[in-house]
Amino acid sequence: MAKRVVDFLKNDDIVFVSNAQRSLFKGSFFFVSDRKEYSFEGVKQSKTEILFRALKLDKNILTYHKYTSSEKKRLNLAYALLSDKKIIVLDHFFRSFTRREIIYYMRFLREIVYRKKARFILLEDDMNIIVEYSKKFYLFYNNEFHLFDNYYDDIIYEYLEMPETIKCIKYIEKMGHKIDHEVTFDETLKAIYRSVV
Repeated sequence: MAKRVVDFLKNDDIVFVSNAQRSLFKGSFFFVSDRKEYSFEGVKQSKTEILFRALKLDKNILTYHKYTSSEKKRLNLAYALLSDKKIIVLDHFFRSFTRREIIYYMRFLREIVYRKKARFILLEDDMNIIVEYSKKFYLFYNNEFHLFDNYYDDIIYEYLEMPETIKCIKYIEKMGHKIDHEVTFDETLKAIYRSVV
């Protein structure tokens, strides 16, 4: 199932959280990126305090003169969440985060989705993140989005690097062992255990 880019992104209720505005997404969309100053005037202080605590931001961060890349991303996400848009596109949001930070922020995003506050689209090229947190994904190639739900489809890895879990399963199969096709780290370990016991 392929979709054209313009069809996929025709929605006025989208906000982009990005470090750089890509030409692919320029248009009538609301971007949150590369701000020099941040201000949350007009927002209840209790709301920003709760949001800052959840995003692990120092309550005095707005007095800083410079921000780290991680702080910028989290401030931009705060802006996006306060924009009341229903779809938030995170463009390589997890890049340069540690594994622990990725786990924390994915749980945070799941909680937002669970409370039906917003939906998230992750623009990501790290398949290790995608396999851990997504059952289906779109891959953009030949100027179209293609939906995938089978992480063992070889066409994916013509465009992206294969995640470590899939490499491990394929290696075990190459060695002549039968093993379940799992994708997440935890499930792959269980599959390996089942195959050797």
